[in-house]
Amino acid sequence: YMLAGGDLVKTFVEHCRKIGTTPFVSFRLNDGHHTRGLAEALKKGKPDQKMSRFYWENYERFRIGPDPTDWSQAVFDWAKSEVREHKFAFIEEICRNYDIAGFELDFMRHWNNFDMDNTTSEQRRDIMVSFVARVRHLLDETARRGERRWLCVRIPAFIEAHDRQGIDVVAFAKAGVDMMNLSSSYFTNQHHDLEEIHRLAPDVPLYLEMTHTSMTGRALGGSGTQPYCRTVDEQFYTTAHLARQQGATGVSLFNFAYYRYHRSEQLGPFNEPPFHVLPRLKQPEWLARQPQWYFLTASRNKPPLSNRPLPVVLEQGKRRTFSMVLAPVDVHRFGGMLRVRAEKPNEGQCAACLLYTSPSPRDSTLDLECRLQ
Repeated sequence: YMLAGGDLVKTFVEHCRKIGTTPFVSFRLNDGHHTRGLAEALKKGKPDQKMSRFYWENYERFRIGPDPTDWSQAVFDWAKSEVREHKFAFIEEICRNYDIAGFELDFMRHWNNFDMDNTTSEQRRDIMVSFVARVRHLLDETARRGERRWLCVRIPAFIEAHDRQGIDVVAFAKAGVDMMNLSSSYFTNQHHDLEEIHRLAPDVPLYLEMTHTSMTGRALGGSGTQPYCRTVDEQFYTTAHLARQQGATGVSLFNFAYYRYHRSEQLGPFNEPPFHVLPRLKQPEWLARQPQWYFLTASRNKPPLSNRPLPVVLEQGKRRTFSMVLAPVDVHRFGGMLRVRAEKPNEGQCAACLLYTSPSPRDSTLDLECRLQ
């Protein structure tokens, strides 16, 4: 397609305009996929097909750490001005040459942008706020027909992860960010800091990202061979309802196509993505009245977080408290079912799980007691 003169961005934008859909381009500030082949490329003395010439010629000068097999170290360090200029050149090319309506700066794929041992919090923040402001100016300068081009940032849904990436939501808002897409990396998650981020930047529309999976199992082979615990309709509906109650303007979707077959039958079962949920995600009153499927999940610890609710080891005689955010309405009566998903068959260890709910549907407190024998 490319060798035949195909232009993916041009085709995408033209088709969006034709069907009345707003075309955004999302740009990954760091992406580690090409680094998977670095170790082998070094042995052969020539770059992998997925590597750019810039990466191959500068991997020793600009990568974050010395280990070429670790994504977190093999990607480029944003503290280097040459790296920022290289990235900005891509963004400028897109903004000047294509009739896009908006641009998203993706801080999540790959999530590591700095060498934490050689940068301060203030340095990281200043670099990223300045870059965001520069992109805002570029969008204004290249806007057509007097329209405003929107600027979005895809950032972690967890404030704890912001410092290492130079993210400051208050400063980003002042720099001209129009909307923030809050991501739990690859997962649908109901445990996040959306409410606190909304408090920090109350005038910026927030969107909570949901994906095709709420959890992955152990890899069957290499990277990308994890079996998926699929996000089901009720989880989409409940997560969207919770997000709106916490201040979100709406929701977004990532990796939605991954319901379809890819890589191996062992990762299945596969099916078409649940497109039927999409119209419902825009109907807050309908979402609020649906059966609520609340959950805590053991998503991957990337970016690293110190306060993850799961996974945990439950020990006999020791108390473990879990907190969940609920948003019931009048149609939801007391009573419900609790399911505990364990890594291995329980082998008779879990004797009883008792769920107590308040008789008032407005009381959003759950008390859980899990007895082990």
